Amino acid sequence: GSFEGSLREGAWLFRVVDLAGVSAHARPNDNATVLSMMVHGEYVRVDVQRGGWLRLTVAKERWARVPAWVPLLGPSLAGQPRLALVPEEEDAGSAETPDHPDPEADIFDRSAEWQTKASAEVLHVQVSAADGEASVDMLEADKALAAMTPPHDVVLRGALDRHSASAAQLALGANTTTQLELGLAQLRQLLAHELAMQSQPGNAISGTSGARALRLRLTLVRVLLSSRRAAEALQEAKAAASAHPAASAAHFWLGRCELRVGNRQRGLASLEAAVKAGPSEGADSAWGHAGSLAYLQVSRGVARLQRSAEAAYAAGDYQAAKLAYGESLALAVGLHEDRWGRARLHVDRVVVWRRLRAFPEALADVDAALESFPRYSRALFRRGLVLLEAGRPSEAVHSLERLLRVDRRWPRLCEW
Repeated sequence: GSFEGSLREGAWLFRVVDLAGVSAHARPNDNATVLSMMVHGEYVRVDVQRGGWLRLTVAKERWARVPAWVPLLGPSLAGQPRLALVPEEEDAGSAETPDHPDPEADIFDRSAEWQTKASAEVLHVQVSAADGEASVDMLEADKALAAMTPPHDVVLRGALDRHSASAAQLALGANTTTQLELGLAQLRQLLAHELAMQSQPGNAISGTSGARALRLRLTLVRVLLSSRRAAEALQEAKAAASAHPAASAAHFWLGRCELRVGNRQRGLASLEAAVKAGPSEGADSAWGHAGSLAYLQVSRGVARLQRSAEAAYAAGDYQAAKLAYGESLALAVGLHEDRWGRARLHVDRVVVWRRLRAFPEALADVDAALESFPRYSRALFRRGLVLLEAGRPSEAVHSLERLLRVDRRWPRLCEW
């Protein structure tokens, strides 16, 4: 069906489905002024539809505040759709683009990039056996990570061969989408060659050949995740974990990809699988095991603080609840891929701000959640409530109307 006239004011998530990509233009209905190209699989946010053209919300950051428009349909707007409207959870990090690599993509690549000295002290104090589970010293896990090398760094250093190192360097250091696509194509070709070699009689998945294939595939995951192609990264990570079920590094990347697209339970389960697999089976499993263990320990610390905040709120101690939520969010910064978890914490804290009549703080929390998930129903609802209580009824109605467009089944919405 057609999207013509179907979009209203808001931020909508689209994925480029045209294999040739789609061009961005300075004005709608003007094919001459091409600003850039959006590659196949790239996610973009849209806030306005004008005829068969969509305006991108990221334009002001990407093109020095010049508005950018993309055609929804093919050449002359008469072909097949070039972009597809997708669910918000398909790509939790879609606000960034390949031209602006995600600084969080390096998380866990090296210990120093994963956690600052201050956050290490917080983890050391707050993540403990009080969670009711066996606990390790987070500082020891940090030291373990410092002595390890992630798979893509092994490839970059030429441990496989010079061709693999060159392809990884091109993809990971790409300054343009052309360089990125060329690097990805070379990595995929090298991986296909390794897999073909493994399929020959007498070869097996394990051993040197298996380690080479695993490292090449995990380098692909790293490139795709850092260039905002989380859905593709997830598929590669699934393939790695399926082909190498005993490799902690594969499960570690799979967990991170699941978290990035908003699949929290599957993500945490994959991290648990990496810990269970141990540090000795498969290429770079010591790195994957230590990283997964550290991530899970932080997650448990966040959950413990969240339970403390909820208990304080239920007891009417709103100041204590505010502090506990603040500590939980500060610790959750270490869970970089888990944007959905952080968004939920922001929205949960709104109830405390409302009790304290701290409306600016409440709006800041819901807006932080909506920045990552513009169609987050509960955030839209609580934003409307905060605006009503703050004496801003017209803005409240606007927020609740946005909610109505997202979820017409929201209970008793029309009563507000």
